[in-house]
Amino acid sequence: VIIVDEAQHLSSAALEELRLLSCIDAHDRRIVSIVLTGQPSLDDVLNVPGLAQLRQRTRLRQRLRPMTEAETAEYIRHRLKVVGGNADDLFDAQAVTEVHRLCLGIPRLINTLCDTALTACMVSGEFRVTVETLAQVVEELGWRWFEPDEGHPARQDAASGSVAGRSGIKARLS
Repeated sequence: VIIVDEAQHLSSAALEELRLLSCIDAHDRRIVSIVLTGQPSLDDVLNVPGLAQLRQRTRLRQRLRPMTEAETAEYIRHRLKVVGGNADDLFDAQAVTEVHRLCLGIPRLINTLCDTALTACMVSGEFRVTVETLAQVVEELGWRWFEPDEGHPARQDAASGSVAGRSGIKARLS
């Protein structure tokens, strides 16, 4: 199995080379399976007209949807349990809700925000991540939210106030 992450950055020529590798067989059996993973723009790359043969060989396309608030909370609980921690001890309930709101249910962002918040707590000698901790971390990370993208529902939510930039967090803390 060949797994290619960030495959949206591959050229058409590289994707064609991968397709040719997938054609190798021994005794009427494919010996190479290829898994491409990447950002949503990978769909655009795969839909290029010159890659019709690759699309014909594609057996499955999966898209991970953002997690719900409940799934985000369970994800944080699980990740901390695996390393011997307890989310209920380490995160205020409002902080977990805020993590979901800020990260749009995207695991990579959740990991970054929670890891940085826990590190900030350790450095400052605090025992729990709070909404205030998250506001400081978002400031430190320099996260910014932009105008909505009509094709991206999460960005539409951002414009309606579901996701706020630094000023939205500070307003909630005042």
